[in-house]
Amino acid sequence: MLNKVSWPASGGDSSVRGTFAHEPTIDFLELFSLFRRQLALSTTVVAATLLAGLGYLAITPPQYTASSTLLIEPKQSPPISPSSSTNAVVDSAYVDSQIEILKSDTLARAVASQLGLQSDPEFVPSGRGVFHSMRDLVGLSPQRDDDLLGRAVDAFKAKLTIRRIGLTYVIEVGFRSLDPGKAARISNAAVQGYMAAQLDSKYEAARRAGVWLQARIVELRAKAQAAEQAAAEFKVKTATPTEGASVSDQQLAKLAANSRVALKDLESSAQLYRDLYNSMLQRSTEATQQQLFPFADARVIAEATPPLQRSYPKPVIVIGAAAAIGMLLGLTAAFAREHLNLVFRLPAQLESDLGIPCLGVLPRLPRSGGSSGLNSEKRAKSKDPAGGGKAHPATSSKQSPIVNEVVRHLIARDPQCYTFVIDQPFSPESEQIRFIGAEFSRVALRGKVVGITSALPREGKSLVAASLSQLLADAGRRTLLIDCDLRTLGLTRHLAPNATAGLGHVLAGRADLNGIAWFDPITKLDFLPAVMPPGRTTHPSGVLSSLAMQQLLESARKNYDQIILDMPPLLPAADTSAASHLIDGFIFVVEWRRTRVSDARNALTSAPLVMERLCGAVLTNGRSDRMASWLRSRRPAV
Repeated sequence: MLNKVSWPASGGDSSVRGTFAHEPTIDFLELFSLFRRQLALSTTVVAATLLAGLGYLAITPPQYTASSTLLIEPKQSPPISPSSSTNAVVDSAYVDSQIEILKSDTLARAVASQLGLQSDPEFVPSGRGVFHSMRDLVGLSPQRDDDLLGRAVDAFKAKLTIRRIGLTYVIEVGFRSLDPGKAARISNAAVQGYMAAQLDSKYEAARRAGVWLQARIVELRAKAQAAEQAAAEFKVKTATPTEGASVSDQQLAKLAANSRVALKDLESSAQLYRDLYNSMLQRSTEATQQQLFPFADARVIAEATPPLQRSYPKPVIVIGAAAAIGMLLGLTAAFAREHLNLVFRLPAQLESDLGIPCLGVLPRLPRSGGSSGLNSEKRAKSKDPAGGGKAHPATSSKQSPIVNEVVRHLIARDPQCYTFVIDQPFSPESEQIRFIGAEFSRVALRGKVVGITSALPREGKSLVAASLSQLLADAGRRTLLIDCDLRTLGLTRHLAPNATAGLGHVLAGRADLNGIAWFDPITKLDFLPAVMPPGRTTHPSGVLSSLAMQQLLESARKNYDQIILDMPPLLPAADTSAASHLIDGFIFVVEWRRTRVSDARNALTSAPLVMERLCGAVLTNGRSDRMASWLRSRRPAV
């Protein structure tokens, strides 16, 4: 589910930093871990949807569905028809057409009008809603009876269900109502209305056919009579000889033959008209019979009866749907909280979103104050540096800004925060710092100077710098810790609260590093506070990027194995970016569930050299139980 990050062993080329090999696979273990991390949120969403489902069941009145069934039997012979032949083949399109007739507005309006549904509150509520109030305000006329009937028809069609059972010729007509008896009554009324419409249609078709046949019968009778009369007249005419004409035998035979042909044609026409007349007369009789005895193309198989159980809402379906929707919404909310909130919640996000390897997780300190395990400024200013934190007796608190004598000041002990890794060596938090130290030692750096920075203030960078420095010094490496955050003096307030000289004095040539560095007698760590000489107004970015700073670091490289710089955050000021060319590598500090991904990206984008020289990141203020799987996968410290 996560992308793999390719990193060089040392600082490496910046062109390959942050490249990913995308794996289009779904990590179900990661999805399960996501659900576990957001278990409280997911459970809350599921519980809310279940409560919504129960509330829906409580406020929704039960409804009952009654159903009657029809069998489509088209092309049946009428009961008194002399023809007994039937065609039982039913086209599927014909059945679908009958379903559409059952759904038609004409049938719905007829049933609604017959049952008086326009006065039934279930179909036309008596209360006047917002829409009707607005109609009255704009001066529209009140609703007419036709409008009420139209509303009743709409409600009727919404509650009516027409369903064909499989590929059979059986149609189920169901109706849903608050009253079981009403549901059965309206379902049967819909079926009877369909049957009545079928009979009316057949009667009207037979009536129109009868009218047309009567007109054709009169016409054919007149033509038959005319043809018969013409044949009789022709026969009489041909039987009477013509006077005064001398006709030969040959001509007489020819005339007789022509007369017989003409007579035969006249008799054939008369017979044809007579046959058509008799046929039309028979059809007219059948049409009259169909008008007297119309039949429908369907019959009722089973009439609807009042149902005993409600059909809607069904508790099992509602609760099941609510649970399924709740789980889906819960997973969506968990995913959105982790990925759409755009804050860092897992070490793997540093690798996937920023392309930075995570060196470790610094958990929240149990009794530390302030954000990211840092003590508040008020506590730092009021804290008496006991346990060796006081200045050497030979050093006065009113020491001159120009310091020439070598005096070793002991750093203030803070077992609950800045010195917990030494003062509480067996605590789980100290063990996590050792994991970070092991990862830090494993990363091959190009130099000794390492800057600890972050995107925003109060993310725990000073705590990481102090803890890592003490851990390295305790391991036997000569380590120098310098507070380069000249704007907030975070480490100085906690480790050297009474310091009167510091980094600014060394850079100005007013003091020597060995003369003003504070000392930890347990780990042999040297600490240079961030104190500026009085009256010096140089901008912090200019101080940190100056030639004097470069010379200080070059001198420190000769005397120390490791130099840790507590640098200012990247976004509020340009101090770290300005001095990045003097630093060999950087560790980027990110606070769990507080640092936004966009802020981290903007910070690294604003300092390209910092991004190029990053050796890793540390996630602070994290919860070990939320990252147990990631912590177990880390290589144990040696």
